[in-house]
Amino acid sequence: MTDREARERARKLRFFRLLGIVFLMMIFLLSFLRLVWPRKSYSAQERRSLAQLPEMTTENLKNGTFSNAMEDYLADQFPARNVWVYLDELRGHIMGEKYSQGVYRSGSGYLIEEFKRKDDARAAKTTKAVIDYLREYPDIRAYFMLIPNASWILKDKLPKGAPIDSQEEWYASWEQEVRNAGLSNLTVVSPVQTFIDETKLDKQIYYRTDHHWTTYGAYVGAKTLAASMDLPFENQNWKQVQVHSRFQGTLMSKSGFYSRTADAIELYLPEPEIACVTNYKEQQKTLPGLYSSEGLAGDDPYEVFFGGNYPWLNISTNAKSNRKLLIFKDSYANAMIGFLCPFFSEIHVVDPRYYTGDIRTLTASAGITDICFLYNINTYYEDGSLSLILEGGEADE
Repeated sequence: MTDREARERARKLRFFRLLGIVFLMMIFLLSFLRLVWPRKSYSAQERRSLAQLPEMTTENLKNGTFSNAMEDYLADQFPARNVWVYLDELRGHIMGEKYSQGVYRSGSGYLIEEFKRKDDARAAKTTKAVIDYLREYPDIRAYFMLIPNASWILKDKLPKGAPIDSQEEWYASWEQEVRNAGLSNLTVVSPVQTFIDETKLDKQIYYRTDHHWTTYGAYVGAKTLAASMDLPFENQNWKQVQVHSRFQGTLMSKSGFYSRTADAIELYLPEPEIACVTNYKEQQKTLPGLYSSEGLAGDDPYEVFFGGNYPWLNISTNAKSNRKLLIFKDSYANAMIGFLCPFFSEIHVVDPRYYTGDIRTLTASAGITDICFLYNINTYYEDGSLSLILEGGEADE
């Protein structure tokens, strides 16, 4: 071996020794940090609860749930986890990654949630339950409004070739199924064409980093619904008030596609003012109005509408109307309900995901004159809780 080869070999050995020392130091450092780093129960950035140290038992060791729980705990409680998540997102951005956790990084700063036709049978079961329920109340006017998501209305903004299923195709089959039921008291209301026309005018129907529609989108939807309900919506004036200017939504936290994009949240207040009192029935509390300052200041400012989702709300108004409305809904409806208050003396709002009461007792005892099913397509397709309460079953834990 020549002197040059010996020096090269010695240099490589020193390098690998140094690399090994650095590696061991990192292991010891991370182990130390795991011991002293404060444990967190909730991530405001991701808007979810974080896994905690699982209890070790003979049963969970045998069935393997302990190892899975420990893996989740170690991942969620990793020191400086938010920094590593951000660095990973930065890497993905540099590498041109466009998809994460069911969300596409799309044009104009939008994050768009995918639509996947995984279980048509579940949605068909829900539709049948709705139709069977409405057959019991032929004298009550009923309206069915499924709200298209951004994956349909803003499909041109999706990454080219994104393998996403068509909401439009599924909606056409669903609409035909409902119309075939032949219910004379049921009106299907579609805001699709209106939404398409609005987006061509550069109106913002959806938040860019959240899965909900904007308050303007809810206004357009309410205007479309009001026409079918024979409500004098055009005679009502609205005052627009911005209550948040830096809204970044759940799709950002879900996907990890962190963005500087932020939207404003607005409220549309009726002029002249309509007095409303909201009774949170199962929480046994009553509050004036429809909006929550606590929700606005929380991790998800969209909760300015009622403070979030509740099983059953009863809204009383001073509107000069003898009509009483029952709404079956998901969180999309929260932003629309305020647009309906000037036209109903009472509105009952039921979220089937949390409601545990007897819906037929409510329908019969509340003097309901109108029923409205108000969902976005993604939730209606994926969630089976509506069929459970209409059939009288209990939701799975």
